[in-house]
Amino acid sequence: MIPHPRKLTCTFLSTIFVLVFLSPPQARAVHPKNAGPEKVELKFKLPPPKPLSPDEALKSFQVEDGFRIELVASEPMIESPVAISFDDQGRLYVCDSSGSNEKVTEQMVKKPHRIVRLEDTNGDGKYDKQTVYVANVMFPEGAMWLNGSLYVAAPPHIWKFTDTDGDGVADKRE
Repeated sequence: MIPHPRKLTCTFLSTIFVLVFLSPPQARAVHPKNAGPEKVELKFKLPPPKPLSPDEALKSFQVEDGFRIELVASEPMIESPVAISFDDQGRLYVCDSSGSNEKVTEQMVKKPHRIVRLEDTNGDGKYDKQTVYVANVMFPEGAMWLNGSLYVAAPPHIWKFTDTDGDGVADKRE
């Protein structure tokens, strides 16, 4: 049985929350005189934190009474989730970033990002099948399933992706 989408949303957003805060903050001074020193001398070096396995990450969360967190998908099925949406059959669509650090102009040519569709084929509440629903999309930042299509915000565009033949891959891009 597939868990209720609200439960999955909380679980997935918690995973996204962890990934977001692993990135170093990008701060810029509004005025050059407020920029601070050009060179900063580090008095000591700390090793980077060890990445947690999905099971270790689950144990690290603190949740309020009456709530629980469950792992429903992890690497290698998804890599860098940005946004998610459920369809009317409980399938999960994940806007997955490539994690590329290439210049935007290079990414505009390669379009390295994708959207994957995850399915729970055996009813155990965990997604076990992944299909690349859309390959080569640029910066997918939001998704919403509506009337048989996935609408994706990929600024400056809003795309409508539709699977017309039922194979799990969007063959219509509008």
